[in-house]
Amino acid sequence: MSEEIELKLLVPEEPDIEVQDLPVLKPVQRRTYTLINRYFDTPEHSLTAAGIALRLRYREGQWLQTLKAKGTPTGGLHQRQEWEMAVAGEQLELDRFPANALPADLDLASLQPVFETNFERHEWQLHVGDADIELVWDQGQVLAGERRVPIAEIELELKSGPPEVLFDLAIDLARVIPMLPSDISKAERGFRMVSGQKDWPPTPRRKDDLDLWLRAVCRQLEALPASNGDLTASLQGLSRKAAEGKNQLGIIQSATAGLAADTPVWHRLPDSKALGVWLIEQNRVVWTQSEAA
Repeated sequence: MSEEIELKLLVPEEPDIEVQDLPVLKPVQRRTYTLINRYFDTPEHSLTAAGIALRLRYREGQWLQTLKAKGTPTGGLHQRQEWEMAVAGEQLELDRFPANALPADLDLASLQPVFETNFERHEWQLHVGDADIELVWDQGQVLAGERRVPIAEIELELKSGPPEVLFDLAIDLARVIPMLPSDISKAERGFRMVSGQKDWPPTPRRKDDLDLWLRAVCRQLEALPASNGDLTASLQGLSRKAAEGKNQLGIIQSATAGLAADTPVWHRLPDSKALGVWLIEQNRVVWTQSEAA
């Protein structure tokens, strides 16, 4: 069992600058491989309701099973327990997980594949400041029957060192390629697609409740490519809240005006890089405050 600490960032499907050409990555050797990921749950989605992800992964000739416990995403930073091990073939070996890792009342016989997340992964091992970081760039799709949702994201996983270095690196990257922090995992994206869930976060009522406000902005921007009037209406509500605040929210107001005019995807906004950098910086503030609480 290990604790996974990572920062997830959404990137354009076709960025103007290739990720491998980022200054911090150009001198570092890259590994590229394909991942096939099959997620399991009961027909009632019992694991999802408990915040647990159960996955069977094929990577470079080997099947692996992974169980991820309910996490605590704060300010875009994901922290949760994880068990991963090799298995003999294309079958789960549930008895190898700790007895208390799965819900006691779970009907193991009812577990079945629900969707897949299949993508090409580009991987770099970095040493930044006092931290060792694994940076991966994933490009692919979430698949369930005929339904498809694109995957285009960067994950910064902390191997050793202080977590705040993840935010420092993310800010440097976001100044070159538009990026937005995300609290939504690939697994959650898949279950949302299967269930047809939109789940717009409510507009926070208190203008100083920055954590909720940021979550709403990030999730709604993330949903932009497949959205329509629902997103526009929600962002207009956020714009009204931004108007009540201070200048720090001004860039979000500008972004909202562009989105309300049916801008097709968030990364085409003229100030998309500045928006991403601002959000990452504010997420760092949220995370720092939560750690100090």
